[in-house]
Amino acid sequence: MTKDEIWDDVNRAYRADKKNYPTWPDHVCGQSAKVACEAGDLLKISVNKKYNDGKNELTEEVYNTKMKDAAVNTIVQSIRFLENLK
Repeated sequence: MTKDEIWDDVNRAYRADKKNYPTWPDHVCGQSAKVACEAGDLLKISVNKKYNDGKNELTEEVYNTKMKDAAVNTIVQSIRFLENLK
């Protein structure tokens, strides 16, 4: 992916996230938990790919899509975190 494609995906996901979840936690613990949750999803998918590859029916393309989505969502939550940091 190019940097422009990445930012297009991030911007699209950011707009969708703001529309679907217009409110944001009013405390830093809840805010950082949202970032950590998305990063945790990325790690979980990556570990599953590394250690369970061949034991399930997910293809390389499916893993890559899931990892890309989790990485983009981590960026989106990080942006929202930074926007609300006081």
